[in-house]
Amino acid sequence: MRSYRVGYDIEDDRQRNKIARCLLGWGRRVQYSVFEVACVTEADLKKMCEQLEKLRESGDSIRVYRFSEDTRRKSGELNGKPMRHCPAVVVL
Repeated sequence: MRSYRVGYDIEDDRQRNKIARCLLGWGRRVQYSVFEVACVTEADLKKMCEQLEKLRESGDSIRVYRFSEDTRRKSGELNGKPMRHCPAVVVL
């Protein structure tokens, strides 16, 4: 399973809400415009990116960052809490 962080910078409220709803189907929100997503396969990642691309409008910025298991283990919050692992989402 691969862990990703997806962040966006979208000015329009309605458009931003569409992207957020899509990402909620794939993972969980950790900040207002940042989601943690776990994809079991590369095909899952591709499907998520295709869904986002269909929703994305000109000027919208959406970035996907992959985190290795080692990076995830070594990451955390400033309050000392470790980064939680997001469960895989399987879309049927």
